[in-house]
Amino acid sequence: VLAGLGIPLLGSSPSASGVALTLALILIAAAPGRAALLSDVWRGLRHPLGLGLVAPFVLWLPAVIDSLEPMRSLAIWGRMIGFLAAAAVIYHFLRRAPASLASALRALIAGSLVCAVIGLIGIHGAGAVYGLFRGDPSGAVDPAAALKSYGSAVACLIPVVVWAGFRLGRAWRVAGLAYIPLGIALIFAADSKAGLFGLAAAAAPAAIPMLFWRISTRRAAAPPPPPVPAALGAP
Repeated sequence: VLAGLGIPLLGSSPSASGVALTLALILIAAAPGRAALLSDVWRGLRHPLGLGLVAPFVLWLPAVIDSLEPMRSLAIWGRMIGFLAAAAVIYHFLRRAPASLASALRALIAGSLVCAVIGLIGIHGAGAVYGLFRGDPSGAVDPAAALKSYGSAVACLIPVVVWAGFRLGRAWRVAGLAYIPLGIALIFAADSKAGLFGLAAAAAPAAIPMLFWRISTRRAAAPPPPPVPAALGAP
């Protein structure tokens, strides 16, 4: 559940997101099967996809060291490595635990919807509500400014939430689809240009897998063709 709430909680604050993801990693580390999990992570790292994700970090390292502020750049570079490692651990854990994956997807959908609704309420006049959600009851928080950077995360979340809804099916599919207008409205309300560009860039890659998934499910549900003699009308 905490793994699913991690990214949506960026709508509250990076601290809330960090706490959720840190607790998720602690619980994963405390679960049985750690050796097998680390083995899966290491195997994934040697996979072409894993090597493709690691290669840019290696190529960026000379530029990081040669930057005007090498220590600050190195800290950002290391933080990104840490995010990638945490994502790999969570991915391989959920891949090994279908029940946990279903719980994480439900939390992802519910958390995304709640954060989008609270964000829109805050931007459109109820700033105090968003302030409480962010942990700042003073009312000094500007919801639109605070959520501007969250727009890029929402752009990434929209296709993932829709996919999660289709994977879970039934009411969760409706909930996943409901996040599309809410997420787009939040991006526009926060005037997040990065979110708009991200949404446009993600639209086509997200639509193609969903189209193929829909075609494959229809083919699987179609009745098998009759045998050749029957099709020819032979007795």
